[in-house]
Amino acid sequence: MMCTQDTVLDVLGLFRGVGLSKVPDNEDAGQWLRVLNDVPAVLFEMAAEHYLKTPIEVKGHLRGVRYCPTAAELRSIAFALESTQRHEVKKSRRGCARCGELIGDDGAITHHGNGYRTITQHCHPVADGLVQWSEPPYRIASRQVLCDCELGRYIAHQHATIDTSTLPKHIAGQWKPTLTVEQAFEVFQRVDARLYVTGTEHRLHSHDRRPGSPWYSKPSPEEEWGDNDRASNARATAYAVIRGEIDPRQVLKQKLATMGR
Repeated sequence: MMCTQDTVLDVLGLFRGVGLSKVPDNEDAGQWLRVLNDVPAVLFEMAAEHYLKTPIEVKGHLRGVRYCPTAAELRSIAFALESTQRHEVKKSRRGCARCGELIGDDGAITHHGNGYRTITQHCHPVADGLVQWSEPPYRIASRQVLCDCELGRYIAHQHATIDTSTLPKHIAGQWKPTLTVEQAFEVFQRVDARLYVTGTEHRLHSHDRRPGSPWYSKPSPEEEWGDNDRASNARATAYAVIRGEIDPRQVLKQKLATMGR
């Protein structure tokens, strides 16, 4: 929730209560809000407490603050705090297996999730008003989206509250928050489309863009197991079967054997 006039009044009351000088009258809260309307209320309150608890140096000695800050000063403090927290995100918030987190045999994280996933849209042809799901898609498009894990939700919050004036000019003009998984489903859902949400870009393996690929319309081995020997062997075996070099019944027999059947 962004700052409201009540939030500003609470902070001004705090400043009066701790004895700061030159605190504006409550009637000025509306003017403060014009400066602070893009600052989340929680972040604004954090900035106010940070200002009060951070001593200043005067003639080589530290002392507590005495005067009320301006609205613009608190806004700068708020976004500076947010920037610091953003750098600490990997330490305090985790991704998940769906966005790339890998756990070693000892239970430790061997690879952190990045908070992002990939949504792929397959649009199928329509004939006589019916979607031809068995036909190859006439278009495949993908888009990076934010995972719905803790890290993805945190990044979504950062994107929603970012101050675009801090971005380079060549980026600020076109910058938009990254869509979340839920938002992407609303945007890209169509009656003639199937949507696939995956954790990495391995879904768009160059081989899998061709209709002859076994993973043309389903997750690839790299997506299910990671970019490892198991995935590589599964891909090699599949194409060996397609080329007629391996009897598919042999592959099935070996798989059943590993499953104890």
